Amino acid sequence: MKTTEIIFICCLITVYVRGTVKATDCPDRWVAFEGSCYLFGHDLIHFTEAEEYCRQHSATLVHVETKEENMFLRDFLRDFKSADYWMGMTDETTEGIWKWYGTDKNVEYFDWGPSEPQNAHNEDCAVFGDTIDYTWADVQCATNRKALCEMQSEDVDIIG
Repeated sequence: MKTTEIIFICCLITVYVRGTVKATDCPDRWVAFEGSCYLFGHDLIHFTEAEEYCRQHSATLVHVETKEENMFLRDFLRDFKSADYWMGMTDETTEGIWKWYGTDKNVEYFDWGPSEPQNAHNEDCAVFGDTIDYTWADVQCATNRKALCEMQSEDVDIIG
C-alpha cells in the first residue's frame, strides 16, 4: 500500500468513528423502529385486556401510520408465527370508520388482507392476521389474541 492510500483509509475511519448516529432508546425486550418502541405480548387476551397490558407498560396498542412501519412489523411478526396480534384501532362507534382506540383520530393508512374488513359477526377490532401473512383483519373484540404495544421514544445521539 502507498502512504496516500493508508492516510485516506485512516481518515475515512476517523470520520465514521467521530460521526453522530441517531438511535431509538427502548427498554429491554422492546424492539426499536424509527422513534417507536414495540413490545410483543406472549399471552392470548381480548382487546381491552391488551390495551390495559400496554398501558401497564406505559404504552398503547400499536398505531400503524406508515407503509414502512407496517412492513417492519409484518417482517418481525413472520418470525413469531401462529398468532394474531392486536393493533389499537376499532370501528365500534361507527361501522367502517376506523379510529385509534381512546382517541378521535381517524386511521389514515390501511393494509387489509383479502376480503377484509368483513364485519362478520360484529367485528369491530383489528389485528395483524397470521393466516393472511400479517395483513390486517377485523375480528370480534372479545376474542383472544396477543398484544402488540407501542411507545414513542426520544432519539438519542450516539457519538463515536
